[in-house]
Amino acid sequence: MRTTLVLAGLLALLPCSAAAQEAPKVEVFGGYSYIRANPRGGFIGSNGSGWNASGAWNWNKQWGYVADFSGYYCCKGQGQREHNFLFGPQFNLRRHRTNFFVHALIGASHGNAPAVSFSDTVLSWAGGGGVDIRWTDRISLRVAQVDYFGTHYAGTPQHHFRASAGLVIKFGGK
Repeated sequence: MRTTLVLAGLLALLPCSAAAQEAPKVEVFGGYSYIRANPRGGFIGSNGSGWNASGAWNWNKQWGYVADFSGYYCCKGQGQREHNFLFGPQFNLRRHRTNFFVHALIGASHGNAPAVSFSDTVLSWAGGGGVDIRWTDRISLRVAQVDYFGTHYAGTPQHHFRASAGLVIKFGGK
């Protein structure tokens, strides 16, 4: 009976030790990004490749604030480009080797298409999440970040899909 109580007590303390683990103070991500852009808001669209970089400041294990930047380049020969600057909160569900996260971001997008003399900066937003898998204590692999990404060029809402993957480097904390 005494052994059972001791084991039950130790098992009850395990979640406390997991909860006590600190999150890194800062996480910096960089990697490849794909966007399926729907410039007229419908199903006809184009594919773009580019980069995605972000910095997250974590004020506790679950919550952080993200600055997310990306650039996409499309339609060879036409020189279409879009650069995005988004900011917002992120919720993390941290486990031993894995971090699941969701975020809601808002900011600005600048699109440029020289072939049709178009250049504009508009409000943009993204909502989504992803998963990071720990490789070392300071480096994780972002195996997927998937977002619904919205813009509003030329008075028309656009609905995009974006997916990113790359490396996360962690600073501070445990």
